[in-house]
Amino acid sequence: MLDKETARDLSRKLSIDLFTIYREYLQILFLKYFYRQRESSKIYFKGGTALRLLYGSFRFSEDLDFTSLVQENQLQQLILKSLKALSKEEAAISFKKAESIGDSFSGRIFQELPDIKFPLTIRIDFSLREEPVLTGDSSYLETVFPVIPYPYVSHLKVEEMLAEKIRK
Repeated sequence: MLDKETARDLSRKLSIDLFTIYREYLQILFLKYFYRQRESSKIYFKGGTALRLLYGSFRFSEDLDFTSLVQENQLQQLILKSLKALSKEEAAISFKKAESIGDSFSGRIFQELPDIKFPLTIRIDFSLREEPVLTGDSSYLETVFPVIPYPYVSHLKVEEMLAEKIRK
């Protein structure tokens, strides 16, 4: 659990509010447990949060985006297994599948925190319709947050992430 003092220090250091600090911490923890599973190597992290966490983008993001070569039923099992493991480290975690559009799988991760009136929410979106044009890559996600070991994530190559951002 991210203690209040560490959260406040990170809030000052990163010049962002506490809610965003707690959300990014939860995002990193989810990635840590999600990518510990062998099957997740066929799921590529991408989007604004990936650009921030892997390449140091200044923009904080609310969601986690992925391109998946794994189908919906297996994805849901991977998510639930990840959250079960995460729940041993963090309390009050839940998941709700959202209505998906087209060839995608979406949901929300929730965490109730004692000092915050409403739950942290992270939207997770998995595109099932596309295969990466460039081969994927894997990297350690180095972070200032107290997460050990660093998550080792499969992700789109930076060129493909940026091209996808431009196409949208």
